[in-house]
Amino acid sequence: MLAGGALAASAADALGAGVPLQVVVFAAASGVLLALARPPLKAWAGRGDPVLTGTAALVGTEARVVEPVTETSGLVRLSGEIWSARVEPGEQSLEIDSPVHVVRIDGATAVVEASQLPEGRP
Repeated sequence: MLAGGALAASAADALGAGVPLQVVVFAAASGVLLALARPPLKAWAGRGDPVLTGTAALVGTEARVVEPVTETSGLVRLSGEIWSARVEPGEQSLEIDSPVHVVRIDGATAVVEASQLPEGRP
């Protein structure tokens, strides 16, 4: 929007306007663009589903147990990386090579639960 105001001010300069008038043209054009063009552009840019990144993108994914997972410790292979993991209190411990589902991420620890693979998968 400010670039549009600068373009309008440069056009005013090309037409022979003095510096004070160029400043007024810049301010007016920038203000009009901010008031009229920004809202529809912002709405257009914000539509669609938000893209999850970081640890939020890992919630709901599948992983494999690398070291037995208990309420206090364990390791899983998650998205090609080894993560520390644990199960919720009261949940059953998970054995090596068990498929798991990521419930949430607490700091650098994945909280997981047992996952059921479709029929025919090891």
